[in-house]
Amino acid sequence: MSELLVGCAIVFLGGLVQGCTGFGNALVIVPVLLLLMPPVQVAPLAMLLSLVNNLIILVEIRRAVEKQLVLPLFFGALIGIPVGVYLLTSLNPAAIKLGVGLIVVLLAVALLLGWRWALPPKLHNLLGVGALSGLLGGSTAISGPPVILFFANLDKDKRSFRGNLVAYFILLNVGAIAVYFFAGLYTNAVLSGFVRYLLPLLAGTVVGMWLAGRANEQVFKRAVLIAIAAMGVGLAIAGWGAV
Repeated sequence: MSELLVGCAIVFLGGLVQGCTGFGNALVIVPVLLLLMPPVQVAPLAMLLSLVNNLIILVEIRRAVEKQLVLPLFFGALIGIPVGVYLLTSLNPAAIKLGVGLIVVLLAVALLLGWRWALPPKLHNLLGVGALSGLLGGSTAISGPPVILFFANLDKDKRSFRGNLVAYFILLNVGAIAVYFFAGLYTNAVLSGFVRYLLPLLAGTVVGMWLAGRANEQVFKRAVLIAIAAMGVGLAIAGWGAV
C-alpha cells in the first residue's frame, strides 16, 4: 500500500509538471518508479503515461501548435536517434551525459541572463535541432533539452511554447511506444501499472494546466529556464558519478 501511495503521488506530480510547463514528466516519475518496479517495465509504462499526459494538454492548446516547426523537428529526431544509439554503444555514456549536461546548464543560464543567438526557425535549423534532440535521446534517453532551449531562444509565449513542445513529444511518444510494442514490452504488469496510475496522472495534468493558465508570462519563462538548467545539472551529476 505504501508503494502504491508513493507511486500515485509521484505520477500526480509528474502530470502536474508536464501540464504546467509542457515537459518534465519522465524526469519526475522515472527515478522513483525505478525504485518500485523493474526497469524493463518502467520505460514502456512511463512512455504510455507521457502520451496520455501530452494528449490531454494538446486538446486545450492544439491551436497553438505550429506544424511547420514541429514536423521538421521530428524528422530531424528520426535522423539523430540512430546516431545517438551508435554513440551509446561506442563511447562512454557517462562522458556523454557529463558533456551534454554542462552545455545545457551554460545555455540555460545564458538565456536567463538575457542572451539570445540568431537561430531562425528555418528548415535546416529545425532539422539540426531535431537531430540533436534525437541524438541525445538515443544516447541518454533525455531528448528534451535541445528543443526546449530552441523554443526558449525564440521567445515563444507560454501557450505556443507548451503547444509545440507537447506536439513534438507526442510524435516521439508514439514512435517509442511502437518500438516497445514490437519488442514485446507491453506485458500485463505494465498495463496493470498504467491502469493503477491513470487517475493520479489525469488529476495532476488538470492541476498543472490550471496553474499554467494563471502563471505570469515572465515568471513562466524564467521557471522553464530554471527547470532546464536543473535538468542539465542532474545529467552532469549522473555522468560525473559514473565516469
